[in-house]
Amino acid sequence: MTPRVTVGISDLAVTNNSSVILSTYALGSCVGVIAYAHRLHTAGLLHAMLPSMSTNPNRKKTPLMFVDTGMPKMIKELVGFGALKAQIKIALIGGASINGGNDFFEIGSNNVIAVKAFCKTNHLKIAYEDSGGKVNRTVHFQMFDSQIHIKKPTQVDLVNFA
Repeated sequence: MTPRVTVGISDLAVTNNSSVILSTYALGSCVGVIAYAHRLHTAGLLHAMLPSMSTNPNRKKTPLMFVDTGMPKMIKELVGFGALKAQIKIALIGGASINGGNDFFEIGSNNVIAVKAFCKTNHLKIAYEDSGGKVNRTVHFQMFDSQIHIKKPTQVDLVNFA
């Protein structure tokens, strides 16, 4: 049986175990960010709820809740496994507006903007993106074959992320 690591809301997992599947469920306005260094078979998956800790500075105990504090932690852990930033590519998934387009705060789109800004500032390549829209997504990243499975209510997308 293939080991699965489930990443909950405001959580992160990083591994260099090539047999693991990294999974996160029910990405609505949240974003799932996969950072992958293929040559090292090292990957991370972050499930962030909000774009910036500045929206709630009282949440310093939950830095993985935010893109602007969760992304640096994930990249730091990948670098700790020996990855160079130039070797890391990013998949950005989620950031939907699941309230029928009536998202006054635009959390989903702001999460996507925050990931893109972080990647631009840190010279990280977004190699795949499935964001926005009005549907939730569940993501499974299979380390052993570099496949991303994105499950939506009416379809499943398979992406080769090697």
